[in-house]
Amino acid sequence: MTKFFIIFIIILFSFLLIAKSKDFSFKEPTIKSGLKESKKNIVTIFKYKSSDMYKIFCKVGYITTIQLQPGEAISYLGAGDVKRWTIDQESNGTKDGENLTIVMVKPFSENIKTNLIINTIERSYQFFLISSKEYFNPLVKFKYPYENDQKLGVDDISAILGTN
Repeated sequence: MTKFFIIFIIILFSFLLIAKSKDFSFKEPTIKSGLKESKKNIVTIFKYKSSDMYKIFCKVGYITTIQLQPGEAISYLGAGDVKRWTIDQESNGTKDGENLTIVMVKPFSENIKTNLIINTIERSYQFFLISSKEYFNPLVKFKYPYENDQKLGVDDISAILGTN
């Protein structure tokens, strides 16, 4: 009976971890805006979520830098309007020795919009770019709070249940 109970708890706990990491909703993607930060021309930090789109305000004559998580390598970079926007990528090292990938975005004129997709080996980013005279996001970074939950293995579950 005790082994059955422990196996049942392990299976239940594993199912709950998997269910927690998946989004089974049919909600529309959330568009996160950097408007508040763009009014102050400061760093914009978004909480990354795969179903979100990020609105970034760019300015003619200036570069907006999108900084990805260290170690991420771009597998695809594409935009809807490449004739009126410059989009480039660069990788350089960090003090920890990891590659830091950045994407630079610059509009050629005011009041234009486009989308930008960045796919990496880790995740996919969706952006809505707006060229504005008043607002500007000079640097965009991400936090990854939804991915920092440690995935527990069978040994970890056994240690929690005290069955080692």
